[in-house]
Amino acid sequence: MDLNIDASKDGDITIITISGELDDFHAPKLNDTFSQVIDSDECSKLVVDLEGATFIDSVGLGTIAIAGKKIVQLNGSMNLVCTKAPIVKLITASGIVDAMGDHLGLYDSLETAKNSL
Repeated sequence: MDLNIDASKDGDITIITISGELDDFHAPKLNDTFSQVIDSDECSKLVVDLEGATFIDSVGLGTIAIAGKKIVQLNGSMNLVCTKAPIVKLITASGIVDAMGDHLGLYDSLETAKNSL
């Protein structure tokens, strides 16, 4: 399955919506999107909607973590949205939410994720 990525704005918040498989083959596509919105637009509030993701591997998760570090360097925040148990378990087990403290959150709805920024 392919990876589809959509980037949109809601005020000063950038929303990246992912659907499909985020694996080592498709991670560079997401990395390019992150580079565009973070580096080019100097985005400091980012929501990554993973509700449409069917699979995420360690490389895909690492790509998200690297984007989170870039956001922290800009004094910004990034929130993830996901309710799929296997993906939530992977994110939680990885420790990236705890490692980034107040700069990264995991939420079960897009509205909650946006409101917490």
